Amino acid sequence: MPDPLVSVVIATRERPQLLQRAIRSILRQTLRDIAVIVVDDGSSAAVLEAYNSPGFISDPRLSIHLASSAPRPVRGACAARNHGLSLARGRYFVFFDDDDEMIAGDHLETALAFYALYPGSLFIGDIRMENSGQVVLEGRLREMDGPMLKHRISADPPIYRATLEQFAQVLAHRWPHPNAVVYEAEKARSIGGLTDGLQPAEDLNFCLRYADRCDCVIYRRQPVALFDVTPRPRLFAAFADFHRHLIGALSVSHGIGDISNPHLLNAARRIHAYFLALAAETLNASGHRRPARHFARLSLALGFSGNALRQFFKSFAP
Repeated sequence: MPDPLVSVVIATRERPQLLQRAIRSILRQTLRDIAVIVVDDGSSAAVLEAYNSPGFISDPRLSIHLASSAPRPVRGACAARNHGLSLARGRYFVFFDDDDEMIAGDHLETALAFYALYPGSLFIGDIRMENSGQVVLEGRLREMDGPMLKHRISADPPIYRATLEQFAQVLAHRWPHPNAVVYEAEKARSIGGLTDGLQPAEDLNFCLRYADRCDCVIYRRQPVALFDVTPRPRLFAAFADFHRHLIGALSVSHGIGDISNPHLLNAARRIHAYFLALAAETLNASGHRRPARHFARLSLALGFSGNALRQFFKSFAP
């Protein structure tokens, strides 16, 4: 069988019904030459048995791999996705969540068409957020995407070509969701894939490092994927707010040394400061004034922000 054009990598654990919903949405793409690579990281025997049952999706483009059978130890979201990337044979790939849906039927076909026109670019789309079937946000980037709208290259669908400087201006406030990004596999492998230990902000770290290897950004100003925020058990470990903000700051600082583009570096520093200010806010809210002051100072050292300054003065409150 010839290599597919696009590989879609899904890490999963204990969610066979949601997983099937995600797979079906991907298999409905107008681009037929695709492969869906599922990496199961530790599901129960009952779930593993369900994969082989007559009722589970059967399609030659779908393959399911067990993390426990990988040549090297695989545990956690980053490692599972990186294992999927190592199995991908397509020139392009997507990291996709097991509880979401690809809702623009021509998403992958459109991405490849514009990669042919703009080799060396980064293709991103937007997402729709839903909670229990109700739309809570139609376009996560749309509120902040003004700098990327200077040069329209397609009216239907609405697609824009942005410089890295314009992309960085948006990235400093809102970054693309991995469900809506199509990457080149070799370029992703050349930067080492996802960095383990940075969950839940490993995708931000990866996006910064990957964009640094690109010439421009091609932005489809439409939701191409549904990001389901319905409360349910987490796929992998959940973090308390403070630890989530701290890992967010760590994920950005960890990638700064690999970034050479000055505009992306500036965006990374601003995001780093943003997470540190959130960490200070969380500490102040729980009455931990002295450590809150420390994180507020660190944030202000990277650049002024109203929240960091508020948290700094709040840390002196009795």
